[in-house]
Amino acid sequence: MNVKYIVQLLLTTLIAIFTVSCGDDSSEIVIDTFYPKDAQIYSFSLTQKNNTSIEDSLARAKDSTDCVQLGKTNFAIDQKRNLIYNPGSLPYAMDFRTMKVDLSVNSTYGAAAIIVETPDSTYRWNSSDSISFAKLPVYISIKAAADTTVVKRYEIQLNRYLTDPDSIHWKTQAYMPQAGEQKTLLKGDTFYSLSRGGADALSLFTLQKDASTWDVASVTGLPDEAKTSNFTLYNNTFYITDKSGASYSSSDGKDWSSLSNGENVVTIYGVLPGDSAENDVLLMVVADGEDFYLATSKDLKSIERGQKLTFGSYSVPDFPLSGFASTSIFSRDKRTNKMVVYGGFNMKNEIMSSTWQIMNTASGIEMTVYKGFSLLTRENLSLAYYNDKLYLLSNRKFYTSSDWGNNWEEASDKQNLPTAAIGVNDRSLIVDESNYMWIFGGKSSSGIYTEQVWKGKLNILDLN
Repeated sequence: MNVKYIVQLLLTTLIAIFTVSCGDDSSEIVIDTFYPKDAQIYSFSLTQKNNTSIEDSLARAKDSTDCVQLGKTNFAIDQKRNLIYNPGSLPYAMDFRTMKVDLSVNSTYGAAAIIVETPDSTYRWNSSDSISFAKLPVYISIKAAADTTVVKRYEIQLNRYLTDPDSIHWKTQAYMPQAGEQKTLLKGDTFYSLSRGGADALSLFTLQKDASTWDVASVTGLPDEAKTSNFTLYNNTFYITDKSGASYSSSDGKDWSSLSNGENVVTIYGVLPGDSAENDVLLMVVADGEDFYLATSKDLKSIERGQKLTFGSYSVPDFPLSGFASTSIFSRDKRTNKMVVYGGFNMKNEIMSSTWQIMNTASGIEMTVYKGFSLLTRENLSLAYYNDKLYLLSNRKFYTSSDWGNNWEEASDKQNLPTAAIGVNDRSLIVDESNYMWIFGGKSSSGIYTEQVWKGKLNILDLN
């Protein structure tokens, strides 16, 4: 009896449902059941064809590069805020007038209509015509297939560089108090410039990074033949040597004390980074008669000799003794923690164009040399590590290397010093903690010194 009752009840229910469905004149009930009111955009991308009408070769190359970068750009879709945007930035001065849009909606039922709104017009989009993003904002609205009253309106936000990210805008800073032989170092927020004027007397010029005038102080404890090229900062102490090889130290750059180490220090290259600050050392060359040795020290009071730089089974005859450029990278990463030395005169007084990579490892000092950069066989250039590249400055022009000097290339003209900068070498080139490059002084090929100071920053470092 119970089974028979259940079967009868089920049949009665099904007949009732069938009767109601057949007798209802409205088809909307059926659509609501099977067609979702979905007006979402699920994916979005932009592409652009190369502009073949561009005649200038450089502009054409940029357009081609921009098109490739656009095609690789990922777009994020924020469904809560109805916002579509690229998390990165599109190229500076890109042409946004004719963009091909590829978007996806509900994969089964599509959309009833897609509406594009720009500042100039509103129209129904056919999914194939290009869309102009030259003027913002641009909105794309999706009308759901099930119910055209269901609309989702997205703003398309294109993040782009408003200034050229690869340019450096150079500005003059407070000129040095006098033009002459100098080397400038940065200690904290203060620049210390040890300078020699026409009378061979040494002076110390100091400048706070945010100041507009230099302070001038006399120097005591140093002989007139002190070598400004060996002026070095290590562990908040200044060091220098003179032409006889004697060593000196100072806490403030003004008052100096002689050091007794029993060595004839020819050259100080700077600070060779260790795996920690405690293992950093001063790298130098000492002379013993006609022989030269790499050496290290932590205070110039005691010096440890290393590799001999003369001919033989362990010879490094081309390592520079003077006129070189050097920089230290304190990354504490074993791949990039190093000193780089470029150019200069070797022991035979030959001008070199080699780049030396020097690393302080657990097994000792390791050196790698890259030779043959014929564009710059000159002395007294300036070197810095900047934006993950080596920057080498000659006169007003920069050369860069992304592989530690194995290969060099000319930097873009957008990064070079302006024509108002006097064309000199033997400058001090410093990168501060705010990613500004500072350039101090210099000497022309005819021996004329300049007191100019320049400050600049790569735009991309302000935009990221």
